[in-house]
Amino acid sequence: MKEYEDLEYMTRVKLCSNIKENYYLPHHAVWREDSVTTKLRVVFDASCKTTSGVSLNDVLLKDPCIQEDLINLLTRFRKHRYEMTADISKMYRRIWVAPSHRTYQQIVWRPAPDQELHQFQLNTITYGTVPASFLATACLHRLADEESNLYPDACNAIKQDFYMDDYLGGAESLQEAITLRDNIIEVLLKGGFDLRKWTASDPELLTGLANKENDPTLILDLSENSAKILGLRWDPSDDVFKYRVKLSERKTIVTKRQILSEIATIFDPLGLISPVVIKAKIKMQRLWAMGIGWDETLPEETMLDWYKFGENLLLLNNLFIPRCIVITGEIIDVQIHGFSDASIEAFGACLYLITTKNQGKRSSRLICAKSRVAPLKSISLPRLELC
Repeated sequence: MKEYEDLEYMTRVKLCSNIKENYYLPHHAVWREDSVTTKLRVVFDASCKTTSGVSLNDVLLKDPCIQEDLINLLTRFRKHRYEMTADISKMYRRIWVAPSHRTYQQIVWRPAPDQELHQFQLNTITYGTVPASFLATACLHRLADEESNLYPDACNAIKQDFYMDDYLGGAESLQEAITLRDNIIEVLLKGGFDLRKWTASDPELLTGLANKENDPTLILDLSENSAKILGLRWDPSDDVFKYRVKLSERKTIVTKRQILSEIATIFDPLGLISPVVIKAKIKMQRLWAMGIGWDETLPEETMLDWYKFGENLLLLNNLFIPRCIVITGEIIDVQIHGFSDASIEAFGACLYLITTKNQGKRSSRLICAKSRVAPLKSISLPRLELC
């Protein structure tokens, strides 16, 4: 909070009862041990009802979706030979809110319990308000539109290859990637945005990054040999996706709620491990069919079956999936092959990219896949196949 005040993200205001329209944001701290840069974050609750019976979010317009779909962005991330990632430092805090609207972003705060309460107003876009993500993304798009004549490739990347503050992009050659990197940095600086936590599939892409303030977060420390990008683990040195599964301690009582929580930790937006995830979902569906409540103890047989499945999940820690789906060299033919099938328990589909080099060498890489459990209501296999 002191940093907010020092950087003028919030300013102290006098207590004034003459203002008819204002709003006080409740706030609390969230601690994230796995965060590389900001372990402690402040979260604001703009959905809190006031004495009028409505909240700030109730009266704010819901934004249209201008954010790139996650699956499209990640698929493009796998297309380039040279890949790099970064994120915008304090993205929301770089965008000012009109002074006339800041009365709706008021808070009370004191550094210590024995000190006097003070009133502040937040001057920038606030995480927790309905249109915050739209406003931030729209500002990036506006900046890209204004600079598109000078930096067409970089501006196109800003509009297509950002998922909120995370950048995932690249190029087919090293020089193209370096030029793209420098131009993106140049355009974003014109809007007051700083890029940090850089990672790249080639060390050359990390050289030449200006670090005037000796910022230790400019280049991400990969002591664990992997970077987390939009929930996926990417090892830039080997240019592969990895998975990290941690088993929770065995408990004498296991509930449906605990199982759902563990399934949710397996993040697989591209469906690269769909055959594994779908088995977990089938087990969850069986619990529903048994009519077991959220916090009821599972039957011993079901509990042992889940423990066995969980132990097998550890094998995912040995799985490496190539990030790039296009083989190097002169390519003479590219094809996309799609497959789908169904069983009584589940149905799914997958897409493969088939590339052929001029020597006749072929490569087949899984692009993405999707799977779903079959409905509990009995449906014939031909109908499931149509799904």
